[in-house]
Amino acid sequence: MASQKPVKETPKEKMSYDKAFARLQALVEDMEAENITVDKLSARLKEAVELLKVCRGKLFEVEKEVGSILEKMD
Repeated sequence: MASQKPVKETPKEKMSYDKAFARLQALVEDMEAENITVDKLSARLKEAVELLKVCRGKLFEVEKEVGSILEKMD
């Protein structure tokens, strides 16, 4: 029996937007399909909230950066 290496998780604040969004989509799909037990629902919901914060933060940063670039064009 081969031992499995634990998957090293990237801290959520260091995740790329794409990776955070993909994980969030997977969580939502599992919840919608009712693939998550009641015992794990709270933990998954907390993870989803953290991922939402990451995505919003990254979108806000990009919006600010794009605004700054556009201001320099004027």
